Amino acid sequence: MKIYCVSRVVAVVLWIVHGATSETSDKNCFGKEADIVFLLDSSSSIWPRDFNRQLDFVDKLLGSFQIDGRHIQAGVATFSTNVRLEFHLEQHKDRPSLSNAINSIQYMSGGTETGKAIQFAREEMFKESNGARPHVPHIIVVITDGMSLDEVDTAMQASIARSDGIVMFAIGVGQGAEAKELNRIASKPNNEYVFAVDRYSHLESIRDNLADRACRENIDVPINDAPETTNAPVVTDEVKTYCGGKPADVYFLVDASSSIWDPDFHKQLDFVNDVVDIFDVAPDKTRVGLVAYSDGIHPRIFLDSYFNKAILRTVINNTRHLTGGTNTGGAIKFVREEGFSADRARTDVAHIMVLLTDGQSDNPMVTEEEATKAKEQGIYIFAIGVGGNIDIRELEQISSDPKEDYAFTVDNFDALSSLKNILAMQTCKVDSSTEIQQDQRGCGIAKQSDAMFMYDSNALSRRHANFIKQTIGELAYEMNRISPDIRFSLLTNACPDRAEIRLGDYVDPHHFMSSMASMGVPGIGTMFHTARQHSFSSMHGARKFVQRFAVVFIDDEIDDQSALVQASRLKFKGIRLFIVSIGNNVNDRFAEALSSNPPADHYIKMDSYTDLATRVMEIIEKICSAL
Repeated sequence: MKIYCVSRVVAVVLWIVHGATSETSDKNCFGKEADIVFLLDSSSSIWPRDFNRQLDFVDKLLGSFQIDGRHIQAGVATFSTNVRLEFHLEQHKDRPSLSNAINSIQYMSGGTETGKAIQFAREEMFKESNGARPHVPHIIVVITDGMSLDEVDTAMQASIARSDGIVMFAIGVGQGAEAKELNRIASKPNNEYVFAVDRYSHLESIRDNLADRACRENIDVPINDAPETTNAPVVTDEVKTYCGGKPADVYFLVDASSSIWDPDFHKQLDFVNDVVDIFDVAPDKTRVGLVAYSDGIHPRIFLDSYFNKAILRTVINNTRHLTGGTNTGGAIKFVREEGFSADRARTDVAHIMVLLTDGQSDNPMVTEEEATKAKEQGIYIFAIGVGGNIDIRELEQISSDPKEDYAFTVDNFDALSSLKNILAMQTCKVDSSTEIQQDQRGCGIAKQSDAMFMYDSNALSRRHANFIKQTIGELAYEMNRISPDIRFSLLTNACPDRAEIRLGDYVDPHHFMSSMASMGVPGIGTMFHTARQHSFSSMHGARKFVQRFAVVFIDDEIDDQSALVQASRLKFKGIRLFIVSIGNNVNDRFAEALSSNPPADHYIKMDSYTDLATRVMEIIEKICSAL
């Protein structure tokens, strides 16, 4: 058994500053640029008079900034049970217009859906089409007087926002604003980004301090450490060899609606060509079909049309951009009924659809019904969403299970090329029939596998760590009995971190304490990051084209909100996550969110460490049936 422990710190220094009029601002702030979104609590727990004090605070705060359409832009959304856009960043380009807009905001009442508000700001208000500028700092200021209705979702949305480079300020008012949740919302260190006052009438007391914090020149914030690349990945000989000779009938369904620009439509066609080039196209091997859809359905290639790649490429490239609506359900129905009709499709090979779209379908209910019928017919559906207008829920309803193997999203059409290898590989892995999957499945561990065991040694007592190590040994022994071709690795936080603060770095104890607080403590999120970036890499012994999974042991509430983001990225890389919780301190919903889908197959709950020691085979059986 190999043991890997790798740590890496990725950080970027951003200039998070605001502009101000020369009469009221320090010269270091004058002329700076930023896009700032205010999310204002408008729930029933706030009296209308206090809601208006909240508006007055925002108005006076922005009164110090340089509002001229070029320096500071501000947008506002209010939230209760629902989120209501008040105005986008680009709408008010001078101080009087902005002030009038703020003071015209109306109180709503309702629940406290803070997570929805953060998600809305991230996905909608920071779109370039809504006025956001890509090369200036993006800041969210959340003001709330109570705990959100869904604390897990709020923490997850805030973590995703921070990973996207958005600076998060959290302001809590009164006794109902829980410090723990404010800390989970805000950027780090919390003492720089979290503010608390006893009542709304005291908001004025933090105005100058908040402005000062936003005006500092050097603030460290986390960034998304897995940026999209526009460089097309090289198709290796191993990928082509793996896919070569594996027969399948594959249809590509390309979105040709008006929401797609013509150059982006042709990038879809380039992506289809790249994937087809990986396949071994022949009458007795892989056969390819192509359908374009908008309002209508336009078949371009049927399975038995062409077997020459040069001709296929020509026909694909000459597919016309149709414009119109997005009849996704109709496209799925057509391919199910006509594309895979008895006189066209083979019965002894896998039937696959690869659907690309840049937005929600015109009739989501019909789309879901048709996708369900196609999957019940034994057709596997890969769903690829492009851009920021994707309905993730609909994408997952369209795709086959498990979602992390069949549903993909990319930020733009240039990034499609980054998917071609993984899509080709996943397509080649598909079994030839539903009956084979259900009746001859056996234990999934029997396949070639790279398995990792993970636990946070920093969070465990020595006795509990020994319990887990013993369990891991028994699991490895039993798995090796099922499959001799399985490799194991172990990832913990046992490796001592290097000193991050050296002698002589600080003389002032206040600076020393601030720096120490910002360092944080490695946790499960750090371990997921390490597993994705290092442990499952070929330089550490991982193999290509074998199934990969990790078994993660936790026994306490996880206060590491980046874990959700890092787990999502790990799953996107094709690594299955099995979460084993021990005891009653674990938040089940959080643990299920960490695990692969469906959680019922990947989340294993143990009542105690004694229970863990006696139920090793239950864990084995769970993994067997899920893989």
